[in-house]
Amino acid sequence: MNPTTAYQTSSLARTVLLFISLLTLLVFAGVVVSAEAQSARHPHPRRMPNNLLAEMRDAVKLVEAQPSAKAQRANVARNRSGTYEAFTLDVPVDGDENNIRETIFIQDKRRGKIYEVRGYEFPRPFADLAWTNETTLIFDQWMQPHYGVHYAIDVQRRKLVAAASFRERGFSP
Repeated sequence: MNPTTAYQTSSLARTVLLFISLLTLLVFAGVVVSAEAQSARHPHPRRMPNNLLAEMRDAVKLVEAQPSAKAQRANVARNRSGTYEAFTLDVPVDGDENNIRETIFIQDKRRGKIYEVRGYEFPRPFADLAWTNETTLIFDQWMQPHYGVHYAIDVQRRKLVAAASFRERGFSP
């Protein structure tokens, strides 16, 4: 083999190796982009193995209440049959109009009663109020920008039935 042929073979091998490396990099980058795109399409948070029900079960209560009729309801969610309606209101803490806390209320339309959900000591907003069936309300409360708690309340029994922490998808400390 003359020196020119050896150089061409070596150059060809380098080119093929560079091409394979570049192709591998592009495939890997595509997988990463695809995973990020999938995460953006499915923003459901990832559960963490932290069950808070045992420590919160006795603290959370549904108490009959009379919220202000003029208050602006937000995050309204109705069960399928329309017998229950959950919503949030900004309520002054201890009558102090400068100290407001978002509170969840549940209206029982059959009995004409409204219940306030009490026992959440962390003054953060609630999100994603929804009904899983006719009597179970679920919602989230973000404790920090990347961590929150999922809650489920059986309205008919007036009991907290689930409480578990979760973290935002894609966030790892």
